Order: sequence, then C-alpha cells, then structure tokens
Amino acid sequence: MASTNMRSRSRSKNDKSEAVSLIPHMVEGWPSPAPDLATLLVKNCGEYSGNAFWWSFAYFGSVFGSAFLSAIAALILKLDLLKGPPDYRADEAAICATLAALLITLSTAGDFRRKWQACRAAEVGVQNLAYDLFSQGPKNPKGLAEAKTILEHLTIINTAYNQAIVGTGQARPDDRKKRR
Repeated sequence: MASTNMRSRSRSKNDKSEAVSLIPHMVEGWPSPAPDLATLLVKNCGEYSGNAFWWSFAYFGSVFGSAFLSAIAALILKLDLLKGPPDYRADEAAICATLAALLITLSTAGDFRRKWQACRAAEVGVQNLAYDLFSQGPKNPKGLAEAKTILEHLTIINTAYNQAIVGTGQARPDDRKKRR
C-alpha cells in the first residue's frame, strides 16, 4: 500500500512525471545499480519534459499567435469604430499581418512541431524505462544485465531524440527501439 507522502500532488508536474519522480524513493533499499539508474532516468525524463514544454510553447504559440494576429488584422480593417484621426488602421493591420506571417514562417522553418513531438516521444520512452526498472523488483537476479539493457535503451532514445531535434533522422525514439 502506498504511503501518504507518495500521494502528494505537485501542481507543477503532470501525473506521469510525478509518478516517475517517485520511483527513486521507491527503490532506495534495492541493490545497486537500481537507485542510481532510477535517478538517472528521472533526470532524463525531467529534461525531456522541460524541453517539450518550451517546444510546445514555441509551436503552439506560433500557430495560435499567427491565427490571432491574422484575425486582428482583418478586424482592424473592417471595424469602423476604430476609425479616428489620423487613420492608422491600414498600418496596424499590416503590422499584425506581417507578424502573423513571421510567426508561422519561424514555426515551419524551425520545425517546432517535430521538435516538440521528439521531446514528448523521448519523455514517454524514458518513463517506460523507469517503469521497467521498477517492475523488475528488488530481488532481480539479473540486476547488472538488466541495468545494461536499460542503459542501451536509454542510449537509443537519446540518439533518436538528438536526430529528431537536429533533423538528421526522422525516426521517433519508439521507431528506433522497434528496429533493434
């Protein structure tokens, strides 16, 4: 049965990342290298989660910001109640339209969507490795062999993540894992 201190909910984390962050505490008494592996996996998961947040912000901010600015540009030109001396509506609409075009161009050229998806896929892959580690139990006779396997999978996830971010390989981390 879970202890009450493991049930606390942090407002800054989603349920999955909070569940993963509990694993190092749950494997504290286990033989080495399980506690160190758990800590490593949680740190990797946190890094991917943080990166996913920023790429998500960049991607969705660009997409929705562009749509908002485009709509504002149309409204500025159409609404007569914005008229006044001097009439700068055309200039204001042009500024909004230009910013909208720049946002969507940056999002597309920077491939923010692919980078956000790569972070999310890597985060889930590392979460799954943490769950695999925990599911082995403290009396696992294969200890070091399992640790080596987990580290190999972490390497695959990191490599696929890097290739997806840089744009050299379009394979997502789960796709690379299936090929091996």
